[in-house]
Amino acid sequence: MKLNAPAGHTLWNRLPEIMKEGPARQEWDRENFFNEEFISAMAEGALGGSLQRTAELMKNDPAFMDAKNMLDLGGGHALYSIAFTRMSPGLHATVMDLPHVVERVTNPTIARHHADRVTTLSGDFTTDSLGSDYDLIFASDVLYGGREQVTHMLRRIHAALGDSGTFVSKHLHIDDIGEDAAAVFFDLMFSLTEEEERIYSTDTFCDMLKASDFAVERVYRPGAADPSSRIIRARKIGTDDFTRISSQVG
Repeated sequence: MKLNAPAGHTLWNRLPEIMKEGPARQEWDRENFFNEEFISAMAEGALGGSLQRTAELMKNDPAFMDAKNMLDLGGGHALYSIAFTRMSPGLHATVMDLPHVVERVTNPTIARHHADRVTTLSGDFTTDSLGSDYDLIFASDVLYGGREQVTHMLRRIHAALGDSGTFVSKHLHIDDIGEDAAAVFFDLMFSLTEEEERIYSTDTFCDMLKASDFAVERVYRPGAADPSSRIIRARKIGTDDFTRISSQVG
């Protein structure tokens, strides 16, 4: 429930009205919404087992462990980047988040953990430059937009990766209403203000990846630590792949 705190409790109080009249559209103040309380709640959620299980899975994934430079997209609290660089001695991570998040949360966290192979990039990842030639881009619980928004971001991620670079997505997905209760709750939360779908099934998200020129290579289930999440590893399909495919077809 902490993650819902920045949005205020008034939306829940208006639930009967919303059920009759439809979503209560709101313009979010990004700086107030993504504040220290929100990032702290995200960190607590990660430390509740999700971070540890994700690191455990990635430690046994050669495509992940071979990476040398990684972008942690919207990585705010930096805990994933800190954990990943500690388990992979050759990895350098860059955490990208909004300027006020980087200043107030990310940089202090990196300094507190003496994470000398984790740096920061301030900006809005939906519009500002992500950088380029990354071996790996990791995104956890930040791609909850409408289909057009998510596709836009997947294409930006594709462009920022080097040839055959790896994208690892860790997000909530609804494949079973009973088993994926956390994802269903957040889907309900989003539906209070938006008509458009924001949390997708695993198959639908994989289809969006494929449409954005990614090859989906592995889907992990974190298990009891984070039952509604899926970790999806996809590889960028680049010019060399298309050339090879064309030559085989010809």
